[in-house]
Amino acid sequence: MATNKHIVLTKDGLITKIAELTGEKRTVCGRVVDAYPQVIQEALLKNLPKKGEISAVGLPGLGTIGVKVVPETVRKNNFTGQNQTIPEHFMPTFKITKTLKVALNAELVKSAQAGGAKKAGKKTA
Repeated sequence: MATNKHIVLTKDGLITKIAELTGEKRTVCGRVVDAYPQVIQEALLKNLPKKGEISAVGLPGLGTIGVKVVPETVRKNNFTGQNQTIPEHFMPTFKITKTLKVALNAELVKSAQAGGAKKAGKKTA
């Protein structure tokens, strides 16, 4: 699992970018950005799933944030060797949209091709 974080866009940067794109004041955009997580959380909490279901909120252009039920399981504790019961719980999920996935993969291909072109231009001794 990767431990390095690379924050590309901070909350302040997001507010600034939204203000630029919409022509709205930064204060208005800031209130919207502040309210956004609460709206999603409330929607998910009002529609908690039952076993085998997933409740989700669609974020157009990004993906779907959801919640699913993970059933009770018994696992072995690696330190003590004893069985440990993990109770039934909710698990957050996120599924990216196909459009965003295609766009990201296209950028990956472009960067790989650019890197390959630089390597091809290197002289060997």
